[in-house]
Amino acid sequence: MKLPLVGLGTYKLQGDTCKRVIRQAYDLGYRHIDTADVYQNHREVGQAIKELPRNEVILATKLFENDLLPERVEKAVPRFLEELQVDYIDLLLIHWPNPQVNLAETLEAMLAFKEKGQVKEVGVSNFVRSHLEQVKGLPILTNQIE
Repeated sequence: MKLPLVGLGTYKLQGDTCKRVIRQAYDLGYRHIDTADVYQNHREVGQAIKELPRNEVILATKLFENDLLPERVEKAVPRFLEELQVDYIDLLLIHWPNPQVNLAETLEAMLAFKEKGQVKEVGVSNFVRSHLEQVKGLPILTNQIE
């Protein structure tokens, strides 16, 4: 996957404003739209994405730190797909590392959705070197940072 260096973050965007901003960003050339479960705007992001050529948009969303146990990942991803109204998520990220969870096991659970074609790539967000060491050798696309 060719990942644009800059994406549109949708934190704090809700309702019609969220949909309008995504459309404007697309018209300006943005092709990476970033959301997260904790932003509580999956439905609006999904509605906006439906109006765009899906193959031109890289949709990223993130699992929050309370959903990193493998059994929680297994429940969260199908919910994300439903809320976003898409057949696949381009990039699924761990939002923040959780020291109480084995991050390699979380990524393995995420990779199971990649094998099913429901997630194209997996990655992490807000990881520092020590967190990256914990997942060394696993196929992550990116460490998303501000």
